Amino acid sequence: MSNFLLLACKAQDENTEPGKNVFKVILNTLRRLRKGNPEEWLHTAELCKDSAVYAIRLPYEPEQLEKLSKGSIEKINRFINDLKSLHSIENIYIPESLSHIPWINVHQEQKIDGNGLYRSLIVKILEEIYSNYGMNIRDLDITIVHGMQDDFLFELVSRLANYVKYLTVISNSKERIEEQLNRFYSDTGLSIGITKDYKSGLRNVDVVINLGDLKEFILNSRINPKAIILNYGNLDISRVYSENPIINGIDVSLPAKVSEVLMQEVADQFNHLQLAEIILRNVEKSENIGEKEDLSSSSGDNLDKKFDDYGFKIKYFIGRREILKTAEIRIDLEKKGGNGNRRRKADEF
Repeated sequence: MSNFLLLACKAQDENTEPGKNVFKVILNTLRRLRKGNPEEWLHTAELCKDSAVYAIRLPYEPEQLEKLSKGSIEKINRFINDLKSLHSIENIYIPESLSHIPWINVHQEQKIDGNGLYRSLIVKILEEIYSNYGMNIRDLDITIVHGMQDDFLFELVSRLANYVKYLTVISNSKERIEEQLNRFYSDTGLSIGITKDYKSGLRNVDVVINLGDLKEFILNSRINPKAIILNYGNLDISRVYSENPIINGIDVSLPAKVSEVLMQEVADQFNHLQLAEIILRNVEKSENIGEKEDLSSSSGDNLDKKFDDYGFKIKYFIGRREILKTAEIRIDLEKKGGNGNRRRKADEF
């Protein structure tokens, strides 16, 4: 089993009933819980055979939770722990609005913020954008700007390996990453070039994937004006003067099954990308019991496949100034040269 709990609070704009004793609400809930009738108040959805999501909402606003007495906090903690025990709940997740409250944040052992899913969907993101123009991503000239996280680089290369013909990696750490990248060539035939030269790496590119601290002056002076930038790292977009489309993130649509069963007040307190990753990681764990413990890691997962299987969809892209639908991402389709002289091995660069 891989059951999990979404813990939220009362929305700040809700009207509080005068004279209502919130502790009686909690005590009454505990009494019903111990009598075995949680369905009266607890919202739940079965995601697959061995995974269910539970959603509860504490009867407090965030400001009230910060000012509770020690006794009140102990009562709520007992309430949460009873839920965990009764329903075999392994993980508890809280929205960002509650993460600054220590006694609540302690219940969240593994934080999931949605960025792992954003990385996992790299192929789907490219296909979504370019299929709108009748283009196959195998024909794209893609450059990855390496940051300090080698695992992040290897993860994205692994995800792209079976879908593209060649990649360029701009890195100041060629010696450190070269051996691992050459294994992709041996295993998949993917040709990867490694260079320190931003000018050659960005000149004829279709897609720039930024994993590190890509400096704005480098983009402004060297990037192909027809390229799309997928930003997974640090980039001050206010100082990028070129008009290249910049994608800083995505939002997703929740499947009807999840939207219908979860309390709307709970679902709305979570970023939908975050909520999607929480659901998919717990589903994956339930299907691979014992094989993977760290749900916060996206290396080697199948989230991209489960994303479609469970009815999630990319809703829109987060651009440099506004949200963008797929059709609003403008691409110059003029054919470019330069692909024919691609290197087949990283050490040839």
